[in-house]
Amino acid sequence: MLKLLTGLLLLLVGPSLFATNIEYGNGDFELKADFDGYTTKLHNDVSTYSLVEHHKNLFNSSWFYKYNFTWYTSKTLQKLTNTIETNIPSGFSSYDYKLKGLDVNAVLGKDIYHKNKTNFIGLGLLIGLSTPIIQGLDNNSSSGSSKNSNTNILSYKIGPSISVEWNQNKYIMLYASAAYAYQMLRVKNSNLHLNTQLNGTFEKYDAGVKIQPFSMEYHTKYMTFSPDIYATFGYRYTHWDLDDMTINFDNNNLALNNVHFTTTASVYYFGIGYDFF
Repeated sequence: MLKLLTGLLLLLVGPSLFATNIEYGNGDFELKADFDGYTTKLHNDVSTYSLVEHHKNLFNSSWFYKYNFTWYTSKTLQKLTNTIETNIPSGFSSYDYKLKGLDVNAVLGKDIYHKNKTNFIGLGLLIGLSTPIIQGLDNNSSSGSSKNSNTNILSYKIGPSISVEWNQNKYIMLYASAAYAYQMLRVKNSNLHLNTQLNGTFEKYDAGVKIQPFSMEYHTKYMTFSPDIYATFGYRYTHWDLDDMTINFDNNNLALNNVHFTTTASVYYFGIGYDFF
């Protein structure tokens, strides 16, 4: 999977110089954990910085590629709500938490309907990875000094994707996409003596409007240039779901079985893009 993803990303490096979209987003990140029937949640405001290609056909064919590189970072530290201190070691719920990480998705596919580059329906295969890090800071440690408890997740994913775009007029286009993927994850936390491999699912939904105030066309002997400058406004919802796991607290003689995690990111974004062809 890693070799396949690396090869695909390298193929996108060259074409991305001729067409790309830079986006900034803001929204909400939620981590929900179910510990043996007791539920706790973590909410955090997040900012996102993305490099995106929503849809680009290869050499004027019906084959296309798309990609999304998004960096997530939370603004402030937050505490867990609905804590379950009686069911986990003392002090665990006193941690403040902060999120950061990279989410990468790339799609190769074919348009099943293609009128032009702003009117299409495309089906493709998504492959990608996510590297979220949940930073925990305990300011109530017995030693009187702060200590960290970082949970590192590495996720590989693969699954189907669909993309749609249609133009309302020369200047305004609407677009939407959806993807559902199978995940293979590695979760590590040294403080919890956690190093386990899991499976899960990944979902991603995106919808927005593209406003294109500038579009021209130049013909040469060998090719046609059609430079476009545009802005995007949209909403993106991402959901990661992990299979049940067991966490062993070695120093407390306690094990939690059937611990289930789900995370969601709900973001509104704005972007500026260009396309030379």
